[in-house]
Amino acid sequence: MNTPALRLTVSFRDTLSLAQAWMPFIRNGALFVPTQARPTIGDSAFVLVSLDALQQRHAITGTVVWVSPASPEPGAQTGVGIQFGDDDISRKLVSQITDSLGNIQVSLKKTSTL
Repeated sequence: MNTPALRLTVSFRDTLSLAQAWMPFIRNGALFVPTQARPTIGDSAFVLVSLDALQQRHAITGTVVWVSPASPEPGAQTGVGIQFGDDDISRKLVSQITDSLGNIQVSLKKTSTL
């Protein structure tokens, strides 16, 4: 297996920040990770994800599926969308994220993605 091209760390302090980064419309799920790195879509990534509300950390590998503009709108963050793999660790994290988010409705709030 090749070494991932991108190594990132992201911490979600509460469920609202997690909901704003969650990308459920991507197959296997994905997270927006703030970064100044400018990878290419399709690059592999290693991400250390901390869910502070659950006091858990997960190390996952994934794929860059989205790159925010270099000059985002005012108040927006520069970052990337990392799609989870189809492995047991990723599936466990996706399950914990969806359980944690429950029925939170972020459609009325600005998210980090769309």
